[in-house]
Amino acid sequence: MSLLEITGLRHAFGDNVLFQNADFALNRGEHVGVVGPNGAGKSTLIRICTGELVPDAGRVVWQPQVRVGYLDQQAAARPNFRFQALPAPSSEQLAVHRLSVGYHYPVLSEISFSVRGGEKIVVTGFNGIGKSTLLKTLVGAQPALAGSFAFSPQAVIGYYAQDLVWADPARTPAALVSDAFPALSAKAVRRSLAQCGISAKHALQPVGTLSGGEQAKVKLCMLALRPCSFLILDEPTNHLDAQAKEALQTALAAFPGTVLLVSHEAAFYRDWAQRVLDIGKTARGLR
Repeated sequence: MSLLEITGLRHAFGDNVLFQNADFALNRGEHVGVVGPNGAGKSTLIRICTGELVPDAGRVVWQPQVRVGYLDQQAAARPNFRFQALPAPSSEQLAVHRLSVGYHYPVLSEISFSVRGGEKIVVTGFNGIGKSTLLKTLVGAQPALAGSFAFSPQAVIGYYAQDLVWADPARTPAALVSDAFPALSAKAVRRSLAQCGISAKHALQPVGTLSGGEQAKVKLCMLALRPCSFLILDEPTNHLDAQAKEALQTALAAFPGTVLLVSHEAAFYRDWAQRVLDIGKTARGLR
């Protein structure tokens, strides 16, 4: 009996058709090598066999109880975040003047600072001081208690909230991305999720059943698909493993627009942040 059966396999990248109506069977005890020139689809076939990549057509069936071990040629450095940037003028993009934020009473009072286009700024401070509340106020998720703030008319904001909350946790990542970006084909949706480290298997599971790290990658994928000039991120590394953090670090360093980030991990932002606003030391007159 075959351990693995592939029938009617078809897969292509654009106009490059790798497999067309292909069949394959792997029997118990067989040792099979896959050879061919670069670009012929060897790695793609392995990724299809492991379920990491969903083919355009065909069936891939493993016998029940088979446990598959997989060594990626890239040794796991799968996430590759890339934020789409809109033009960010070097003029002032955000002005905050004596802003007080909180719920029934201020947790931060009379905060003042400004952000110019292209700047990358990190907000730090001890837990509970109001960092997340500040960002929620800036993106309009809750009203200011006093003071004022204003974004430049040219600023297009992309916001990452640290809370892993979904309107419908039964929806799959593939469905969520498709809902948010209906112009994307199913294949483009799968490719975008895979680029952000979401396997084909996880892309089709209810998002609420995924780990915190996988859910964070789904949120980052959706953020990366929406062009913006001003990224506002609230503790995006909370659930990410070391490799995903490194990929996000690289993406933020390469982003030519403006970044306002809340983080408690100095090692994450030390190499690319231009300013650090420590609201734990002072809650007045930040510049």
